[in-house]
Amino acid sequence: FSIDLSGCGKKTAVDPNANKLIVWSFEDEDAWKSIKKSFESSNKGYTLVYQKQILDSTYENRVLNSILSGQGPDVWSMPNDWVYRHKEKLAPMPAKLGEIIKIDNFVPAVKQSVFFDNNVYALAPSVEPLMVYYNPKLFSKTYDEIQESDVDEEIKKSANTLLESPPALWSDLVKTANLLTKKEGGKITVSGLALGTENITNSIDILYLLMLQNSTDILSSDGKLATFNLSKEISTGTKDIPGQRAIDFYTSFANPASSNYTWDDSLGNDIEAFANGKLAMIFGFSNLQNTLLQKYPTINYKKDYAPQLYGDADKITDFARFNAFGVSALSKNSALGWNLLSGLVSDYQDDLNSFSRLY
Repeated sequence: FSIDLSGCGKKTAVDPNANKLIVWSFEDEDAWKSIKKSFESSNKGYTLVYQKQILDSTYENRVLNSILSGQGPDVWSMPNDWVYRHKEKLAPMPAKLGEIIKIDNFVPAVKQSVFFDNNVYALAPSVEPLMVYYNPKLFSKTYDEIQESDVDEEIKKSANTLLESPPALWSDLVKTANLLTKKEGGKITVSGLALGTENITNSIDILYLLMLQNSTDILSSDGKLATFNLSKEISTGTKDIPGQRAIDFYTSFANPASSNYTWDDSLGNDIEAFANGKLAMIFGFSNLQNTLLQKYPTINYKKDYAPQLYGDADKITDFARFNAFGVSALSKNSALGWNLLSGLVSDYQDDLNSFSRLY
């Protein structure tokens, strides 16, 4: 007799995600519809599954635990300052793709965040530079008040230049902030510029900007130690602490004894003060624009680049914050993941290059 053995033995388990590319990020699903359509058209037989996430205190653990369990994303979004500490968990960009997408074509902030050990570990389709948002009505009102006063003509001429828009240099921006600040009995009623305290929106990022502009070594070369508080020897042979210099400058705007005094926390939340016409200038990223449009749709504002310490174009330094996309080192579809990222950055390359002024 014979025995049919065709059904014996172990069956190979079918991975339900074998033909899927799972992406975790923070945008609404509508933003990914055209990306999904384009990806699936170029990669027949594969499906892009987008799962919207919330960037909260649990996100980092959630994404890492889900990847380890085998249920996580192939591609995941993270703040740019996470890339270095997670690079061992990310699949670097394939060398052949690197010949097409050259990291040197990106603004330095992107390269500094994703390029380590001669490998690219993530890419960013867009950047968010720190900008100065300002109220043109307060600028115009202050200009008119000065022109109608009996001050010296040179002061009027200077005000015309300073109040045309936020100046490009910190030294001039301080003068503009002073012109815009209104006081009654020593108490600030209208602030020219919100800086100086930890309650300011984006205060940490503004300090980063100031430290970078002051040539502060914020971290050690290996990125493991904070070094912003250390001194450096300058050309005169004396010691300088650029990090402390940046902090002192920042806090001077909230110091009543300083000539830079333009902000007091008694004015309340800086975004609300700006929206209510009690604050002329505020620093923010593009998400501030979204907040203003949602909460204060009738507000009139403009924005301009952050000020610099020097007028030398070669020394322009700004601070950018953005989300970067990385491909999980455990992904079985890492090549597809990098193909997706190459498409994302290609679509936004013009936007990235438009920020070349910042660096």
